[in-house]
Amino acid sequence: MAAGMLAVAEGWRLMAGMAAGMLAVAEGRKESEFSWFLIGLQQLREVGRSLLGYLQQPKDGG
Repeated sequence: MAAGMLAVAEGWRLMAGMAAGMLAVAEGRKESEFSWFLIGLQQLREVGRSLLGYLQQPKDGG
């Protein structure tokens, strides 16, 4: 259970870092809000898939 909680926390930390990076890129390049929003959705999907894969791994019995 602790490993699962750690994985979720790591995922949230990764998403927060990506969001901060995307905002910095959007500010620097003057990209439209819609553009960085779509990039964010794609990255969140990848993080979600990664977390789902981790959570679906078989658990050892002991």
